[in-house]
Amino acid sequence: DEAKSGGFRALVVCPKSVTHGWLAETARFAPSLGAAAFDPASASPESKAPECEILVANYTQLRLNAGWFKAKAWDVVVLDEGQFIKNPTSQVAAAARALAARHRLVLTGTPIENGVRDLWSIFRFIQPGWLGGREEFKDRYEAPLAAGESAGAVMERLRLKVSPFLLRRTKEQVAPELPSKLFIDEF
Repeated sequence: DEAKSGGFRALVVCPKSVTHGWLAETARFAPSLGAAAFDPASASPESKAPECEILVANYTQLRLNAGWFKAKAWDVVVLDEGQFIKNPTSQVAAAARALAARHRLVLTGTPIENGVRDLWSIFRFIQPGWLGGREEFKDRYEAPLAAGESAGAVMERLRLKVSPFLLRRTKEQVAPELPSKLFIDEF
């Protein structure tokens, strides 16, 4: 198969705190795929990627070694906790967009943390141009909010545009054993 022949190359970029989790879960659920953590010591421009199908790196490593990652061809790039690229002008967002990948996937529980621009930045990585350029997006989604248009109407336009690319699961679907949300009113 393609993975065993070394033809399949995936890059997972995640927070440093979950790097080990990606390696452990790959071993558990896809033992036939080799996975390795990125070693910054081997990131000279002429060095090859390690002999594995899945390379796991953290966002700091992506930013600091952007040229090395950009020079490699990836079948798929997965950004775990994709809100790390919510600022489209950040170095890490630029490094992520520069990756050469046939397929791109973003995992995040918070696609919008500060404003709808966060979502635009994520889509600029996974589906460049889908939400238009920066100015077009501002005119279509951000300016109407600032001008007093109903947030519901603006968000519905945005939801219709992005929903074909989103898989949203609720806590009940993912972890039904967890208790319901608890609200505490303090006086």
